[in-house]
Amino acid sequence: MTFSIAGKTAIVTGAANGVGLAIARHFVDQGANVMFADMDEKRLIDEVGRAEELEDGNSRYFAGDLREKLTIANLLSATIDAYDRVDILVNASRQVVLSDPLNPDDDAMQTMLNQNLLTSFRLGQVVAKRMIRQAEEAVQQSGQMTVSRQRRLARPCCQPPPVRDKAPKRLCLRGRLGRQAAGKEAADAVGEHITGRSRLGVAALQRGV
Repeated sequence: MTFSIAGKTAIVTGAANGVGLAIARHFVDQGANVMFADMDEKRLIDEVGRAEELEDGNSRYFAGDLREKLTIANLLSATIDAYDRVDILVNASRQVVLSDPLNPDDDAMQTMLNQNLLTSFRLGQVVAKRMIRQAEEAVQQSGQMTVSRQRRLARPCCQPPPVRDKAPKRLCLRGRLGRQAAGKEAADAVGEHITGRSRLGVAALQRGV
C-alpha cells in the first residue's frame, strides 16, 4: 500500500533551514503543495523565491513569529487562500539556547517552551480544527451524492409498468372459445351416435316381439 501526497497541502514550520527545509523540499518533489513557514524571511526567499514568482507553483512561503497567536491565524489563512485546504502539518521549528540551570532569573527555559512546545500545540489546534471542518464537508457531500444516486436508481421502480398489447390475449381467448366449441360439437356427435344406436336396438327388439 502506498500513501501518495501528490496534490495534498502541507504546512512545514522551520522550513528555512535544517530538518524543516529538507522535509519541505521532499514534499515538493513528491507533488505536494507546500507552505514554507519560518521567521527568517531572507532565507525563505532564497529557497522558495519571491512571492510574485510563485503564482503557478506548488510552493509558497510565510514569514512570521509563530509564538504570536495572530501570526498562527495568518499562516492558516495564507495557506487556505493559496490552496483552499490543508492536509498535512509538520512542526519542525525548534530553538536551542544556552542557559544556566542554577540561575533562577534565566528565562531560557521559558523561551524554549514557548518556541518548541506551545507554538506547535497552538498551531496544531487551529490546523486540526480546519481539518475536521474539511472532513465534515466531505461527508456531507458524499451523503448528498449517495442520496442522489439512490434516487436515480429508485426512479424506474416508481414508474408504471409498460402497457402491453392485448391482441395476444384476444387471440388466446378466441382459441380457447374455438376449442370449447369444437369439444361441444364432438360431444354432440357422440351423443347423436349413441342415440341412433339405441333407437336401432329398440326397433330390433320390437320386430323380434
